[in-house]
Amino acid sequence: MEAAASIKICNKDIGEGFPVFIVAEVANAHNGDFETAKRMIEIIKDTGVDAVKFQLHIPEEEMIRRHPKFESMQKRSLSAGEISELKKIAEGFGLCFLCTPFSPRAADELEAMGVVAFKVGSGEMTNLPLLEHIAKKGKPVIISTGMSNFDEIEEAVQAMKKFSAPYIVLHTVSLYPPRYEALNLAMIKVLRERFKVPIGLSDHTPEIFSAIASVPYGVNLIEKHYTLDRNQSGTGDHKISLEPQEWKILVDGIRKIEKACGSEKRILDEEKEVISWARHGVVALEDISAGETILASSVGAKRPLADGIPAKELPKVVGSKAARDIKKDELIKWEDLNIK
Repeated sequence: MEAAASIKICNKDIGEGFPVFIVAEVANAHNGDFETAKRMIEIIKDTGVDAVKFQLHIPEEEMIRRHPKFESMQKRSLSAGEISELKKIAEGFGLCFLCTPFSPRAADELEAMGVVAFKVGSGEMTNLPLLEHIAKKGKPVIISTGMSNFDEIEEAVQAMKKFSAPYIVLHTVSLYPPRYEALNLAMIKVLRERFKVPIGLSDHTPEIFSAIASVPYGVNLIEKHYTLDRNQSGTGDHKISLEPQEWKILVDGIRKIEKACGSEKRILDEEKEVISWARHGVVALEDISAGETILASSVGAKRPLADGIPAKELPKVVGSKAARDIKKDELIKWEDLNIK
């Protein structure tokens, strides 16, 4: 299979052969409170994630006023100025700062802040004018693909290619939370084979299992929602988010499973010590006198192997003559036998 291209975001390579890029998605879990957003950055910085991500909503630019969600969006959204301050705070802690724009104006505001990449949500993936507006800026674009089919993903990809914007495709199921039967993690491989770019997972389960399970499928980026308290009121994202202590476990799990995904089969040096006691050797099941022909009933296989005859050689031992007296339950060595 042709290797997928890699992309660099915040001086980190994302793609095959590089560590999974881990994104903590705050979204609106700050409930519109700037101080809470700051605290979330301060806490997540110690969990080992690569990036923290926010959303820039300008409600009147992205939604009609009479929609039921318009008012709640206004209450829970941070201003562009606040997002800019959060960017400085995150980068001061060594975190990569990412943000999703939901309108061309929001994208322009983020561009003015100097964001290094853009994230496009599943709801915006089919808004091709917005995608092209973002792609023209020439920065990496991370595209979620929930609620879409291959034709629609292809259209989004073509919008990126039209302006030579590097991009990452995220396998996404836009359910909150999704059933495990709906996750289809093998789509990570399918998307990589089809688009030949880094592939990520935007995971909306409230646990760590599916994110860690995506690593052997070759995932390059993992995004999960982040909250300080899953049971607090406010945005519905809280219930599908990870709390700080879970993020540490998730990151640790991802890094350990990354190390476990090799495909080499050989006897490790550390295993050689185990061989001597765990494998079976040929042993006498009864006393055998020197010169006696060894019968099948006289020998068997038991642990340890040590420096004895491996159990697989038992047929060669039967019919040979004992070169010395051999006691019951004694390991038999080749020098103990006279073999024709």
